[in-house]
Amino acid sequence: MPVTSEMARTAACICELVCDNRTMTLHHISFKLGLGYGVVHNVVYSELHYQEVCGRWVPRMLVHDLKACYMRPFLSTVQRYVKEGNGMPDSSYC
Repeated sequence: MPVTSEMARTAACICELVCDNRTMTLHHISFKLGLGYGVVHNVVYSELHYQEVCGRWVPRMLVHDLKACYMRPFLSTVQRYVKEGNGMPDSSYC
């Protein structure tokens, strides 16, 4: 779907609705904005990168700082394996 100014405006309206009420369904958004369900679905999943978790819409992409925070414990484990000379654990470890 090509990105146009109308699509950007639609995405902004949907984002505002979702941010105001994260439990809002796609059907309710489409009814409230007078848009088709498919359009709302495409914008929420493809443009805004939201996914539904436990009945709430959450961003699917992590910001860089949060990603670094989650990766810090894993990196220390990898560094410990390399330092001890064991190399990386094989796939049977997981």
